[in-house]
Amino acid sequence: MQGIRDDQWEHIKESLPGQEKGSERTGNDNRKFINAMMWIASKGAAWRTLPESYRK
Repeated sequence: MQGIRDDQWEHIKESLPGQEKGSERTGNDNRKFINAMMWIASKGAAWRTLPESYRK
């Protein structure tokens, strides 16, 4: 699975929590998290089986 395309990412990135300019806690890598969720959903797998490339 490739993950989210650049054009898709540009469309949603400002809607996600944890922005650098926000006052709330910032996420380390929202795009990596979205890609990990897409991988889990596409495989019907458990989080513990997530490949190392999606982990922090």
